[in-house]
Amino acid sequence: MKTGSLLKYYRTKANLTQSELAEGICSIPHLSKIENNHKEANQETVKLLFERLHIDLQVVENDMKQIKSLITRFIEHMEYFEEEEAGFAFVELEKRNELITFTPYIYLYELYKYRYFLFIKNLEKADNHRKWLYKQRKNFSQHESYLFSYYHGIHLILRGEFNDARDQLLQLLHDDVTNPLASGELYYHIALVKGSLEKSGQAIFYGKKALQLFTNQYNFKRIIHTLMLLAINYTHAGIYQEALDCYKHIIRNVKLLKETSLLPRIYNNLGYLKHKMGLHEESLYYYKLGLNMQTPGTVHYIISLYTVAQCYHDLNSSEAKAFFEKVYALSKELNNLKYQYLSIYYLHMINGDEEVGFKYLENKIIPYLESIGEHREELHYFSNQLSKYYKRLGKFEIAIKYIEMEGRK
Repeated sequence: MKTGSLLKYYRTKANLTQSELAEGICSIPHLSKIENNHKEANQETVKLLFERLHIDLQVVENDMKQIKSLITRFIEHMEYFEEEEAGFAFVELEKRNELITFTPYIYLYELYKYRYFLFIKNLEKADNHRKWLYKQRKNFSQHESYLFSYYHGIHLILRGEFNDARDQLLQLLHDDVTNPLASGELYYHIALVKGSLEKSGQAIFYGKKALQLFTNQYNFKRIIHTLMLLAINYTHAGIYQEALDCYKHIIRNVKLLKETSLLPRIYNNLGYLKHKMGLHEESLYYYKLGLNMQTPGTVHYIISLYTVAQCYHDLNSSEAKAFFEKVYALSKELNNLKYQYLSIYYLHMINGDEEVGFKYLENKIIPYLESIGEHREELHYFSNQLSKYYKRLGKFEIAIKYIEMEGRK
């Protein structure tokens, strides 16, 4: 506890000058040194100064213990993904924000606030808070500097800057692999970045490390998140049985923990796995399960609707047209260009306008998918469709162009 800082806090709060507080107890220069933590004060002197301020030192010490406990619980709630509890701890800490400023926990708490804004995905507040923290970084301890760099890595992930996030997080791991922060959280976020960059093998490697550490901590929600990440990357890597095993454990644990809000995403991902395995009927079953759990009129609802439409199309079902029409209407309403473009393409193909459809794919969808730089698998799929189309037409030079695009990673 920085007694001097707290003394200054309570003195200014009482609107007393140093002269008024020091009178009859100690000299003004002596009080100034105490307040600036430049001198280890005599306990009797400190007691007299606090008594003049009508402050009980025992109460102050209890407040410090409470703040320390709250800060510890605050970060633990985020690490264990306990959203409601983390929010409650934040409110309680903010009530003590003024006092925290005069304690040794000032930067640690501000760093945890940064993590909290990222935790609740309030990027505007996170951006502003990072700017403030950046100006204070010269005052950080080694541990606080590590936290700042780590949280910035998470920030980059949420902004979709995956290459920069990868470099930031791997540098932290490289700098000191024995650091206690080389934990499940760090490995999880590295795995998340690797998966986003379509490095499935590496994502699986780091995901397994994260899973082991979360299991050791009995961090059940993070176990579910990591199993999901592993399942997705096993699917991309073509390791289907491992992916199925992950989903089996995920569904069981989600139901046990009553984390049912995750089920739409789980069923959508399981539908994708079945699609990759060529099991289109089963794929449709899971996609529809996920769709029925989504909130209509949201982006996630459009995505689920699109996957169901694709399944019907793969099954040559007449249902496909109605679903793609719904996708088009909703994506236009929400100004979602990607699913507008994709639904238009499929509607051309369903209506027998193959030439128009492939021209639309070539001139609109392929450039758009390249520009957004995400979900490269879709770009590869549509490039393959175009290469096959031009082969059929005998236009082999153009077909090769799209074969080469399909092969680029």
